[in-house]
Amino acid sequence: MLLFNAPNEKGVTVLEVILVTTIVGILAAIGIPSFEKMMMEHDLKEGLDTLQTVLQYARQQAITKEKNCVLSLRRSFEGQNHYFRISDPNNSTLSDPDNQDCLFGNSDDVQLPRSVLIIHNLPVMGVPGDITFNSKGYPFYDVTPDDTPVIILFSLKDRSYRKCLVIQGLLGMLIPGDYEDKVSDIYNLRPDATKCKPHGTTF
Repeated sequence: MLLFNAPNEKGVTVLEVILVTTIVGILAAIGIPSFEKMMMEHDLKEGLDTLQTVLQYARQQAITKEKNCVLSLRRSFEGQNHYFRISDPNNSTLSDPDNQDCLFGNSDDVQLPRSVLIIHNLPVMGVPGDITFNSKGYPFYDVTPDDTPVIILFSLKDRSYRKCLVIQGLLGMLIPGDYEDKVSDIYNLRPDATKCKPHGTTF
């Protein structure tokens, strides 16, 4: 008769459980903040890229169609959340298809990531946040800007993370960058184009 030796069964000790739990806790403590930072940077970059693409498209359409293209930066509210969207105010009021292509064809609006908020120093007279490109692609404002227009994007979760987009000069060049300012309270932040450090890409 063959005899089989039973395997040497050994349970998990309390020390091993404590050790594994400690290691998992350390990894989580290191990994979670890094992941949150990565997501904030991703949302800001997505918001900046979207804003730049939309403005560049409107500028190009204004030149191609030889007309004015108007875009509106608006804050929208949905329950406890608020976010920014870019819309073509002519889309909902003009029936001529030739006047409905400043914002990606017939789109009503383009929404920025919900974790991204915006402040700007766009000249305001009447409707705040409107940006107009004329038939030559030049930015047009209701009033003459006192300072170079700049749009600042920041993270709702950590407002020290900031990106920016400068609308430079009469030609309307769009210059993306990182916004460098030590002011922690965004409500006391005065948009200043000189603090937008370019990424090196200009349109």
